[in-house]
Amino acid sequence: MTKFPSLFEIAGLIVFSAIVAILLTEYGFGQHDWSAYWRATHLFFAGEDPYSLVAHEQLAAKHLETHSPNLQIWNPPLLFPLLLPIAIWSFETSITVLHFVTIFLSALMAWLSFDFISPRPLRWFSVLCIFIFPPMLMNVLIGQLGVIIAFGVFMGVYFLLNRRDFLSGFFFLLASPKPHSWFLVAALVGVIVVSQRRWKVIAGALTGLLPLLYCCLYMNPDIFSLWIGMDNNPLPWASVSGITPIRLWLLSAGYSNDWPLLLIPGAALILVLFLSIYRGTHWSTEEGIVGVVTLSMLVAPFGWGFDQMLLLCPFVFSIAHGVQERDRGVGFRMSCGLAPLLGFVYLGCLSYVEVYWFFLYAPALYLIWRFTKWQREQRLSLS
Repeated sequence: MTKFPSLFEIAGLIVFSAIVAILLTEYGFGQHDWSAYWRATHLFFAGEDPYSLVAHEQLAAKHLETHSPNLQIWNPPLLFPLLLPIAIWSFETSITVLHFVTIFLSALMAWLSFDFISPRPLRWFSVLCIFIFPPMLMNVLIGQLGVIIAFGVFMGVYFLLNRRDFLSGFFFLLASPKPHSWFLVAALVGVIVVSQRRWKVIAGALTGLLPLLYCCLYMNPDIFSLWIGMDNNPLPWASVSGITPIRLWLLSAGYSNDWPLLLIPGAALILVLFLSIYRGTHWSTEEGIVGVVTLSMLVAPFGWGFDQMLLLCPFVFSIAHGVQERDRGVGFRMSCGLAPLLGFVYLGCLSYVEVYWFFLYAPALYLIWRFTKWQREQRLSLS
């Protein structure tokens, strides 16, 4: 089981993240999507409608954000209290804080993932891996929250594996604004909680949930009605999901294309529940973690490239297997290079391929992880 970084190592990650965040802000990264989240959070705490595009335009004019587009926020109201520590600052300062949070949380996740496979002295190498991971770069470039959502799921699983159940439930709450991207993970957690009677997971989630609900209803008693009553929603969009090509084909053939949104995730949910109940959850295994995360990305009703941050685990696992090769020969170079090479292909195709096809990144990364793991096992069996 992985060990959490020491205070000295945490301090090093903080300094590193702060330096990178300042540089990213200087180059103007992160303004595009974050402007909408910043405005929505300020509108929420002012008791106004954070889902109103008109209110967004008025706030943008007041703060002279002429460079920021007027984007629709789809997330549930629980998001806004979570964003307060970042959005409370001025717009320009909040971008730096967001970059710091993004880099620090990404580095911490990579650090812990790397240590799951490789020995402790190599964990600093994992920090560099995040800069060749496309979803993390997308979060930085446009100012998205995929890293925060992934961190909630990651630390929830981390503490669950370490039997720190209360903390596990508390951290899962961080991912509550985007449950569609990790619903299969939630299903497995539910099976573990019920089958092993680990009720502290629920206690931890409720401990964080109740104050968030109180904050939402105190600031605006109608906030949940405003969220449900939005005119716009993400489902009609051609998003990064394995369901999108099927829906587009049905639409071109003249059929209704709404049923895959329910049928495919529902079938995946039933499959995962069946396997976890009758064959065991196997959460402590590398295969279990990578498998459920990959499947979640494939069958999510909708999602975007920055939501693929959960794939950081198989990405780092693939590189970590190669780093442990003793001879550092062809096998080492292939194991370490395939995942980054796939990332470069991903970034190179952004301007030439329809966005929804990037759902293929999840199964491609899964195959690379399978290959690098198999290659290492073969070498260990021959040694």
